[in-house]
Amino acid sequence: MKTYINTKLQQVITDRFICPVCKQKAYINNSVVKCSNIECGINFPIVKKIPILINEDDSIFSIKDYINKPDNIVISKINIKNIAKRIISFSPSLSNNLSSKNNFILLNNLLSTKIKPKVLIIGGASITTNTDMIINPNNIVVESDVSIGPRTQIIIDGHHIPFENDTFDLLIFQAVLEHVADPYKCVQEAHRVLNNDGLIFAATPFMQQVHMRAYDFTRFTHLGHRRLFRAFNEIESGVFAGTGVALGWSIRAFVNSLIRNKYFRFILSTIVSFLFFWLKYIDYITHNNKGTFNGASGFYFIGRKSDKVLSDKELIKLFKGY
Repeated sequence: MKTYINTKLQQVITDRFICPVCKQKAYINNSVVKCSNIECGINFPIVKKIPILINEDDSIFSIKDYINKPDNIVISKINIKNIAKRIISFSPSLSNNLSSKNNFILLNNLLSTKIKPKVLIIGGASITTNTDMIINPNNIVVESDVSIGPRTQIIIDGHHIPFENDTFDLLIFQAVLEHVADPYKCVQEAHRVLNNDGLIFAATPFMQQVHMRAYDFTRFTHLGHRRLFRAFNEIESGVFAGTGVALGWSIRAFVNSLIRNKYFRFILSTIVSFLFFWLKYIDYITHNNKGTFNGASGFYFIGRKSDKVLSDKELIKLFKGY
């Protein structure tokens, strides 16, 4: 007998569960999500009303960690004292997302023709830049992550998305694909779970230094990013943070490389933020220049699911740099 207690997700979403291991139907049974395949038969726990649907055989995360220490699985958490947190809150940011607001306005417009479209956010433990614009009563939004954060509804690993084919109308990868071991596999999974006319949005860095420590793997040029989404028709793509942001990050990384003590690094990083935050505003002038595509901090892509694959010969014709 199905029960839908102990979960933050709507039943219309939980009805679409599949086992991330064998890909067969899964369902909520009291305090677990149970695989219906007798030969598999895995029970996935629900912790703090959050289903933990991870294929441990193909993931860097372990289910037992969420059971034993759920509050310590926020891998982006910075363990610093309150005084340091206050300093950070007053420090100007070196980053600036030029396109995010317009991108989410476009995405909402594209979804407006559908009734209660389903949206999957990969990396939704907390609100990232303007993702709150997509979270409204018109949409059914699933906020997933590999960490338990203030907004996490379900724990999933993007390499094995535990939903049936053709479930979602939009999938969002914002500042995520650099943190997965195999971004190509994650995008293939996104293609699978999207409806035939489903949309995808991604914002991924190019010229950025390592962040989130060991959980940082990949960078993409503009063409490399487009190739990642070669099974999608492009609606729009471009720069979300330009060379000014890239330079600010580089200066901070250079300063940090000089110092071993983490407290002095924190102090110097804060000083760099105050001295060079203005660099990001140069991007408002240069973000459409050809040279920006050669050295931007990061790129975005909005596309629609396709049954055709962009060839590499066609890909290289899309080069926008010098």
